[in-house]
Formats: sequence, C-alpha cells, structure tokens
Amino acid sequence: MDKKPYIFQIALLATVLLWADGVPGRAEDKPAPRDKVCKNEAGVAAGGYDVVSYFSAKRPELGSPLFTLKREGAEYRFVSTQHRDQFAANPDAYLPQYGGHCSWALSKGKTMASDPQAWLIHKGKLYLVSSRDALSLFEADVATAIRQADEIWKRLY
Repeated sequence: MDKKPYIFQIALLATVLLWADGVPGRAEDKPAPRDKVCKNEAGVAAGGYDVVSYFSAKRPELGSPLFTLKREGAEYRFVSTQHRDQFAANPDAYLPQYGGHCSWALSKGKTMASDPQAWLIHKGKLYLVSSRDALSLFEADVATAIRQADEIWKRLY
C-alpha cells in the first residue's frame, strides 16, 4: 500500500487548518479594539461628526476642528462652542455606545469601525454601526443586539 497519497492529504489538511486559524474576521480570533474609543488615524472620534447634533439636529453634522474637546485619547469635533459646551457638561448623554465601534458587529463578537452616517438613537443612547445594511440588521432586533453587545463590551472593558 502506497502511503504517499495519505501523507499528501494529511499535509493538505494541516495547511488548510493552519490557514483557517489565521483568517481575520472570525469572532474568536478578533482581538479587542486597540483603543476603547473608535477613532481615525488623526485621533478624531465619530468620523469628525458632532455627536451632539445626532440629538439636537436629529442628523449627523460634520464638526469643525475649531470646536474640539479631547476625551479618553480622542478628539471630538462640534459645529459650535454651544455644542462643545453641552458635551463637556454631560458627555455620557452624547457619547456613542461602545466607544463608537460598530454596535451590530460587537453584538456578534466582532470589532470594527463604524460609519457615522449609519446610526440609531434608542432609549436616549446613540449607536453607530458600520453600514446601512448593518443598521437594518441591528434595528431588526435591537433589544437583543444591545444586550449581546453590552455583555461583550463589559468583557472587553
């Protein structure tokens, strides 16, 4: 009996298993976000959008580098000094949940950046997600998604 075909199959299987183990994006392989707050390369949170505007204007408005405030290593931008001061007085009222990371992905055990244009205010809290498709999935069962994301976030931070 020739054992070479079996050795080849075993080697192929080992290669596939080693490759699959390193595939990014699997929840169990995905490390916690490097930073608690999701921010861009320049250190700006929420894509530069004014987090107060989600509540006051009922839509995201791009903040200005003239009106900023630093918090937890991230820069938040605002459309006015009034919005900056509102945020400074009560940041927890305006901060996106989960540091601005995608709420839907987090509910599935993954971490990824969010799109500030894909958002939801639920029970007075701001949730950002990675896309409009993710927003639809998040909204489909928002209570379960939030409960799952809350549990995972507590383990991470």
